[in-house]
Amino acid sequence: MSDIEAYRKSIDDIDKRIIELFEERMEVVTKIAIYKKENNLPIYNGSREAEVIEKNAALVENEAMKPFAREFILSMMDISKEYQSMELSKRDLNKASINEEKPFYEEENLRLGYQGVKGAYSEEAMLEFFGGKHRTSSYDKFEDVFKALAKDEIDFGVLPIENSSTGAVKEVYDLLRKYGFYIVAEKCLKIEHHLLGVNGAREEDLREIYSHTQGIEQCSVYLNDLKGIRAIPYLNTAISAEHVSKSGSKEKGAIASKRAADIFNLAVIKEGISNEKDNYTRFIIVGKEIINRKENDKISIVFTVENKAGALFNALRWFSVNKLNMTKIESRPIAKEPWKYFFYIDFEGNIKDVVVKDLLEVCEKNSSYFKLLGVYRREVDTCN
Repeated sequence: MSDIEAYRKSIDDIDKRIIELFEERMEVVTKIAIYKKENNLPIYNGSREAEVIEKNAALVENEAMKPFAREFILSMMDISKEYQSMELSKRDLNKASINEEKPFYEEENLRLGYQGVKGAYSEEAMLEFFGGKHRTSSYDKFEDVFKALAKDEIDFGVLPIENSSTGAVKEVYDLLRKYGFYIVAEKCLKIEHHLLGVNGAREEDLREIYSHTQGIEQCSVYLNDLKGIRAIPYLNTAISAEHVSKSGSKEKGAIASKRAADIFNLAVIKEGISNEKDNYTRFIIVGKEIINRKENDKISIVFTVENKAGALFNALRWFSVNKLNMTKIESRPIAKEPWKYFFYIDFEGNIKDVVVKDLLEVCEKNSSYFKLLGVYRREVDTCN
């Protein structure tokens, strides 16, 4: 046997042991996830994750290998979370029953979270859906809302998922899959963007305009006609308004709502600057559990298929075969796997319908990854 053949045999032997340990580890992490869910403990524990990474990296004697060891452990943890999420989704799907109790949004003293500050469109969607009687918390980033839900700081989070003119809020799709939470409702909100500035500011005074990337995209036609002005992406439309207000500068403007203008004492320099007159954003309400009610008629799922001819067609044809109306499909690339995608699908139905249960079983069996993302009532308006 040549040296290269001996090395390859050693690698094969090592890989065999790694796979055996991998399967053993996945079984244990799944048991931990089930235990946490049954005992109402947060699934995600960032401090524990960081501790495990550093503890194991410290075992590596070769200093040059330590960064690679950290990346290996982190990748293994990410895979574990994906698997945990998928397995918990199956359990939740199997035990989901029709809930005939008072709707969750009518409960008292709910803790609600949204991204942005007062005056954000997410806050407006939250108030329209839940009313103003609950305790609310605002967060800087979309992921902060998911982390708050994971830590049991809030009962539900409100996040934008897609806009009628600029499409999906892709980060939120990825976070739904990452954290394993569920869409329990949706709310469609008409978005009316305005150019705001400090009192006395005029359009010709401006040199910088701040807004969320979606706000900038949704007002691109108006912005492209302005000369000598930079559009600067910011965390949120309302946070942009807050920033301009605090700056006190006539050279800074923000794209946000009239409500944000009132809250931060700004003037409306130009009304209605959206590209589309009928500009709507669909917001989702995210919770830890499936809430299935008789009136629920919309389902969201995510899955992957093999990268070969006909694989996606074979998965999608079952919607036609079962006469189920697919209302949306969105693809997102799989990190570190070029030309492979997660497919996010919304379709009409209730998970207790026999035809829907059959479809979900077929999708699960024919997918390398499958997860139920939500069961909720379709809002009968422009969001359809």
